[in-house]
Amino acid sequence: MRRRMSGVWPLLGVVAVGVAAAIVVDLDATKGLITSVELRVGIKALALLLSAGSGVYSYMRSEQRHRESSHKQEKREAIALLEATLASSIQNLFVGELLQTIRANLMVVSHNELQMLAGANMLVFPDFKVRLRLGQGCAGTAWQRAIDSTISDFWRPVVATSNDLTARRQKDKWHLTDEQIRLTGHILWIVSIPLFTKSPGQRTFLGVLNFDGVHQQLRHADRLSQPDFLGQCAAVGERVAEVVSTRGAALLEQIDAGGRKR
Repeated sequence: MRRRMSGVWPLLGVVAVGVAAAIVVDLDATKGLITSVELRVGIKALALLLSAGSGVYSYMRSEQRHRESSHKQEKREAIALLEATLASSIQNLFVGELLQTIRANLMVVSHNELQMLAGANMLVFPDFKVRLRLGQGCAGTAWQRAIDSTISDFWRPVVATSNDLTARRQKDKWHLTDEQIRLTGHILWIVSIPLFTKSPGQRTFLGVLNFDGVHQQLRHADRLSQPDFLGQCAAVGERVAEVVSTRGAALLEQIDAGGRKR
């Protein structure tokens, strides 16, 4: 309250000066000192403008608060839609599996690292805030593939099974740090799908959609190597990218603008 009032007092002082000047300029003594009608009119107009400053400032602050509130609400709605889309994608892709052991998340590039923007079944796990550099982990490898591979391969998901996720493989193949290995040690398998925004004649890298499993292996683990399943994953990725592009204007500003165009 004291901090809020400290910003109000200078404004009230300006208003008081304006009101006082508007009154004084009409006094007979002032008219004797300032004989020019035009000058008195100019002074009074300035005084009235100063006295109106409080209302103008309040209006501008109200508009700013409204924009900020709308922006935050738009962001909340976009995140909620993304989370619902991710939860639904788990159900659609992993029929016949124990769904509570399967997670999904969307990672986007921020400050040259992938970080999670939204997830399903993610919040209770220590890797929710993990960050990955280009070429690091399955998601970072999908990012690398998205910007470096040929036109026939840049969209392909990156898959890792339990054999690929030993501590040694995570360090040697996926280039994870000891801390990242500690945070992700509960993951049993991963599918990482690069996402793109589309515009006429080009695609721009948006982020990576990840599905992974915890607690127990898939009942039908062979699906991870089936082209039809990976194609379905890519199709789900297009849907998630569409949600971000069309409903997530408040989210896109968090994503680095230097995405690779193809």
